[in-house]
Amino acid sequence: MNSGDIQEIEPFRNLSALGMIVTVNPVERFPDRLSALVEAGYEYLYFADELFSHVRERGGISEIKKAVADSGLKVRSAHFKYLYPGPGDTLEGLKENHLRDLDTAAELGLQCVTTHYLSITGMGEPGFLTAATLAAFSRNWIHGVEAVYEEAFLKLGGKETFLARNNDLYRWLCDEAARRNLAITIETATCHLTKRPAQIIRHIEEIGRPNLGICLDSGHSHIMMGDVPSAVRECGQWLMETHFHDNFGDRDLHRPPGIGTIRWREVILALREIGFPGPVTFEMGAPSHQSHEEEIRLYARNWREFLYATAAQEAWEKAQGEE
Repeated sequence: MNSGDIQEIEPFRNLSALGMIVTVNPVERFPDRLSALVEAGYEYLYFADELFSHVRERGGISEIKKAVADSGLKVRSAHFKYLYPGPGDTLEGLKENHLRDLDTAAELGLQCVTTHYLSITGMGEPGFLTAATLAAFSRNWIHGVEAVYEEAFLKLGGKETFLARNNDLYRWLCDEAARRNLAITIETATCHLTKRPAQIIRHIEEIGRPNLGICLDSGHSHIMMGDVPSAVRECGQWLMETHFHDNFGDRDLHRPPGIGTIRWREVILALREIGFPGPVTFEMGAPSHQSHEEEIRLYARNWREFLYATAAQEAWEKAQGEE
C-alpha cells in the first residue's frame, strides 16, 4: 500500500479532498496556478482576499470564471477579512464594498467567506495607534495583537461599544450572505478575543445567525493554544473550513504540514471525531527555498503521508487487538 491508496481508506476519504489558497494577481498567470494545483491532486481552490480588490478595481470576473471552469477545480471560499470602519472610512461606504464583494463571491459560486472577528480598516493610519504598539505588532503580530486592539477600542468608543457594533455588523453581513446562499466563518486566533474556538462560539451564539461558523487556522491556534487537536475538538459542529499550515509555535510561518511541531496525526483523528466533512484547505505562505509549484506539491504530499500513517497505525492496532 502507498500514500495514494489513502483514497480507498473509508475513514479518511473526506480528508483526502484538498484545497489551496490562490492569488488572482497577476491575472495573466492565474490559469497556470490552477494547472499546478490540478497536477498536484487538489480538487478545490480558495481565493486570497485580493480577489475582491481586483474585481472592484478592474471590473468583471469573466477571466477568473473562465480559468476556474477550464481547470475543473471547485471553488470553496475566499478571505473576506476587513469588516469594521476605522480612520477615514464610514460604515455606509464599507457596507457598499461588502455587498459588492458578496455579489462577487456568489457569482463565482463560493460556499462561504472567511472573516477576522476584530478587523478594522486603516489601523496603520498615522496617529491612530502609538508607534510603540505598531512596532511590537510588526515584530510578531500574534503576540502584539492584543495591545493593538485594546488601544483601538479606546479610539472607537470603548470596548463594549465596539463589540456591540461589531456584532451588529456581523448580523447584517450574515443576513446579506444568506440571501446569496453564502456562509460566513470567523477565523481562529486572529486576536486575543478569538484565541480559543470556545470564545468564537460565544460570539457566534451572541450574533445568532445559522450561517455563521468557524475557520480553524492551525498555525494561529498552534501559537495561541499550543494544542491544535484540542482546538479541532473545541470547534466541533461549528467547524466549516480550515486554513492548515505548520510552524514551530512561535511565529506564523505558513509552512507545509510536517515542517513544524503541530501533531498532525492527532489533528486527523480529531477531525474524524467531530465529523468534519472536508475538504481540507491549506493556506500557503511564500515558498522558503523552492518554487511555488514545488511548495504546493509538498503540502499535498505531506498531508497524504500523515493520512496514510494514521490509517496504517489504526489498521495495525486493530490487527493486534484481534490476535
